[in-house]
Amino acid sequence: MNVAKRSHHPNFDLDLAFGEDTELALVALFNGIQNGSIRLEVKTDDLAVHTGNLYLEYEHKPRGAIDHMPSGIATTRADWWAFQVGPVTILSPTSTWRDLGREAFRRGLRRECARGDNPTRGVVLPIADMLDMLPSVKEAER
Repeated sequence: MNVAKRSHHPNFDLDLAFGEDTELALVALFNGIQNGSIRLEVKTDDLAVHTGNLYLEYEHKPRGAIDHMPSGIATTRADWWAFQVGPVTILSPTSTWRDLGREAFRRGLRRECARGDNPTRGVVLPIADMLDMLPSVKEAER
């Protein structure tokens, strides 16, 4: 059963099959991370618990540099990204985070962060709105 194309069916057998497929997909993901065939990058955002927003960095300005340069989501080689927000982990393919970042940029949710030695530029992702920001979710609603 294709997890991405499944719609709700109030049927125990279908729901069970979907749940089992999803569990197997997660096991395969975790095994791939463990054996190195899948790359994972994990970020923490200690302010997200209070603001309800994730900060997705796409540029930074190294100490002594004249201008900002690509970083974060723009340069990662990870296949999957996760944000740890308090006790909750939000895990998605890197391509999904990039889609979210582009949509947040388009919506004008750009921010600069001067915490630490290297100022960064990024976008804020309102956690409550993230599913609505994804193009694949918008297309599925049509």
